Amino acid sequence: MAKGYLETPRHAASYSVAYPQGRPWSVRARSVVVQLLLAGLALWAAAAAVAALRAAWHAVAAAAGHGTHRAAATKYVLVIDSGSSGTRMHAYNWTLPAGQQHAAAGSSLPVVQSIPPSAAAHLVPKTAKKGLYDRVETQPGLDAFLGSPADLASIALEPLLAWARAVVPPGQHAATPLFLLGTGGLRRLEGHARARLMANVRELLAGSGFRFRDSWARVVGGSEEGMYGWLALNYEQGLLQQQLAAALPSQLQQQHPVPCQ
Repeated sequence: MAKGYLETPRHAASYSVAYPQGRPWSVRARSVVVQLLLAGLALWAAAAAVAALRAAWHAVAAAAGHGTHRAAATKYVLVIDSGSSGTRMHAYNWTLPAGQQHAAAGSSLPVVQSIPPSAAAHLVPKTAKKGLYDRVETQPGLDAFLGSPADLASIALEPLLAWARAVVPPGQHAATPLFLLGTGGLRRLEGHARARLMANVRELLAGSGFRFRDSWARVVGGSEEGMYGWLALNYEQGLLQQQLAAALPSQLQQQHPVPCQ
């Protein structure tokens, strides 16, 4: 196994993560890590490597405040990757290791599983280009639907949501966080045009039946892409476990809202 992944890349020093020694992470802090890892994993698996650090924090903080982290059942999360050539839906389920679900404090990372497109193959949209891997995708990118909210719904987003509704158990829909992260095509839009398109996107996602907040649909910058690619790689390589066992919640447990772009 390669060594050194836990050292934040030199070009990303502005968002390096400290691992102070101390008591194990609390349930709330561990839940934060769960969601951050999931967001990063979903988009890294799609070769996009973008994630919602700030939006994920708000999602988990809200869930922790209402005690949902105590549930032992398998949980789900959805991440829509909105790129320049298409929009892709990624679904994951996760659990805590046996014996950790009800612990007041612990150091175990979640067990994360990707839900493959074949889980509801009949609902996978047919697209001109599938790329190098199977995926649930609509084409073209969301920026092509500026000024066409009806097509934005029927062509771009609703097919993805229909697949997600089929693979997430109906009883879990309302509790399953839904994120949308925009990159290439959405970055190119001028401010007013982007705001108008994102307003339409948020309206559609709010009516999806999944758990959604406006701040969970946003356009992300390149620095976030690199950060979550790094995070997901370290998770996949199993290099975060010992650090989490000794780390303090630190800034991840801040109570002040973090502004979203």
